Amino acid sequence: MKKKWLKGCVLSILAAGVVSTGGVSQAETIDMTAAGNLSGIVISDPTAEVENTYTYTWNKATKTLTGGTITAKTNTKGYYINLNLQLKSSEFDSLKPADLNEAVEALSAKVINDLPKDRYHVKAYVKIVNDKGQVLRTYSILSDNVKFDYDNEKYPEPSVGKKGELAGALYTTTLSADDTDSEYGLEDHKLLLKWGDGVFITPDYSEKRKDHIYTAIRGGTNDLILSHKSGSSTSNNTLFITSEYSKALKQISLSKGRCQKEFLSEMNQIVTLVILS
Repeated sequence: MKKKWLKGCVLSILAAGVVSTGGVSQAETIDMTAAGNLSGIVISDPTAEVENTYTYTWNKATKTLTGGTITAKTNTKGYYINLNLQLKSSEFDSLKPADLNEAVEALSAKVINDLPKDRYHVKAYVKIVNDKGQVLRTYSILSDNVKFDYDNEKYPEPSVGKKGELAGALYTTTLSADDTDSEYGLEDHKLLLKWGDGVFITPDYSEKRKDHIYTAIRGGTNDLILSHKSGSSTSNNTLFITSEYSKALKQISLSKGRCQKEFLSEMNQIVTLVILS
């Protein structure tokens, strides 16, 4: 795969600590662990677009998920049915992919699309939130490939949800290309920017660092690669880095085929970003 160096696309990481960076009428929050919902709920013929949040719990010790299924049964008016299935970040040892994947897979399977046709109207996501309700991870939920029966003009059986791609993330730790075991889950020093809500890096500087360098991205022995490619597909997600320190705030947006840069004051480190074509 050919590499293209982002000419002139260099982020200045500063010793000062500032780095670049990112009418629904049926909206409810539903506790799926409540006794009445453990056996599952059914969505039938909504009278407006749906934008619901469904809360579940994950037991990290037993690797078990608590909460019922959500079945989209009928939708004669053709409204979009947006389902946001939610877990708390405090239920995990960390936000590393290895600690999240099993729970996300189990939660994705709670979505059952049983619409007779036009199943694309159901949009579902797994969201990992902190205690303040801030979304830290968003994963798309895909439907299994049940083929449409054109003779009977309907799907012959329900589609069960399965884990899709990471569609959005808010990271609070420093990104380094040398990381081999971090919440970023780098693959060959690549941060994959897949389609979705964007990738945000907002470092937490509340704890003092041993080297006294407060940055969002750190250089190392390896180049940091931003890739918009996953297999044969190319997405247009964006990386936003917001770093606030010493009463300063700057932002930079890096998206496909474009790089904006802002030199903020005294340079401390240079990180070269490479994008795969």
